[in-house]
Amino acid sequence: MLQKATKLDEIERMFAAEPLETEEELRELYVKTMDVRTGDPYKSPIASIEALCKQPRTRNAMLLLGHRGCGKSTELNKMKQRLEAEDRQVIMILCDEQLSLQSKPRFSDLLILMGEALYQLAKKLEVPVSKDTLEKIQRFWTPLLRVEETLKEEELSASAKAKLGLEGFVASLFAKLKSDVKTNDSVRETSERLINNRYADWQTILESLSIAITDKIGKQPVVIFEGLDHLENLEEARELFFDHAGKLTDVPFPVIYTFPIALYYDERYNSMRDSFRRDEVLPMVKLETPDGEPYDAGLKRLREIVKQRAEKVITPKALARMIDKTGGSLRDLFEAIRLAGERASFREIEKRKPQTITKEDAEAALKTMQSHLTRRIEGDEHEFLARICIGNKREIEDKAKLLKALQARVALEYNGERWYNVHPLVADYLAELGYIRRKDDGKGWEAGEKLQNVETT
Repeated sequence: MLQKATKLDEIERMFAAEPLETEEELRELYVKTMDVRTGDPYKSPIASIEALCKQPRTRNAMLLLGHRGCGKSTELNKMKQRLEAEDRQVIMILCDEQLSLQSKPRFSDLLILMGEALYQLAKKLEVPVSKDTLEKIQRFWTPLLRVEETLKEEELSASAKAKLGLEGFVASLFAKLKSDVKTNDSVRETSERLINNRYADWQTILESLSIAITDKIGKQPVVIFEGLDHLENLEEARELFFDHAGKLTDVPFPVIYTFPIALYYDERYNSMRDSFRRDEVLPMVKLETPDGEPYDAGLKRLREIVKQRAEKVITPKALARMIDKTGGSLRDLFEAIRLAGERASFREIEKRKPQTITKEDAEAALKTMQSHLTRRIEGDEHEFLARICIGNKREIEDKAKLLKALQARVALEYNGERWYNVHPLVADYLAELGYIRRKDDGKGWEAGEKLQNVETT
């Protein structure tokens, strides 16, 4: 059983910026949040995707969107656990580890990893892969073997013949391709040309592997590409998804791609989404309504999440402050707790007796985080963000600025009503600059002197 943090030196372990992954972590630390994300106890983007994973279809690719750090990875791991409890096979491809996200990921990289994962799953389940399929894989990659120094056919063939013949060759080939997807740009360029020119052949190979697995276990395998939403170069993300949506979705088994939420507001998104069976957004935990009224259910749920991880080491006032000023972002809340815990630990060393995280520690941590966030704001973006604070939070005309603000995480998006708000720490900064000020009743913002001056000039 996982032990809660009861001392400051345990805060880092319990509030690390990592998703819940193991069976023990999910059992001990997972807290349901879907109702306070969507505002509806019977609405869940994850449940919708999970249901479609159980319904066979000739094209069965889906998108999951959400702000980085909102809990997508944990929710996907929980879904994987539920599917596996029904004897379904789920392949989780961790893109941060298996792709070079800084080196223009290609659609062919994803399709190669998909094929390699299916082949490895077939081997794990002792599913017989037909000689015809193995030979198709060999023939497909023969042109690459002939032209690339890094994949010499004679070396792989000799290794394969010495071990398992054709199966050994294919296993060695997939292992090398998987490695080169991350490290060898020359091979990746050639692979992309091959798959682009002979996509129907590669699709047949993927389908053959999937059918072999399905025939063995009676249920289709599910493939999840986790971490593609971490793509920071939006032009590369546009090319990957918008230019190749047809190839990424033309698969007969369930495939889920995490997707950069900033591109949801791109003008090409709606035409691309038609290629996918479903696109779902995992929103932030809501802490207030669009009108500025506190949303107590969201506040309570975040306290529960922290309570599952720590006990008697954070004062109630400190926790309330950190929840209030991180806007429902679990990533930011955990970062605030870690920074506050670090400050409190220095005091503990100085005073030589146990300490707890106080409101003062929380304020210092939030100030550091505010500094990091506000460095991402430039020029007239101050005015743009101020107008979100005081205006219509559902209809924002300047989609380009909204996209940039969401990517920088200075603006956040909330539940099924699809409304937006400025990160609370950024709103406080705008108030300090005079763009906005609190209403007399303390609920929401109104134009400050600086914004009023802009409107009159």
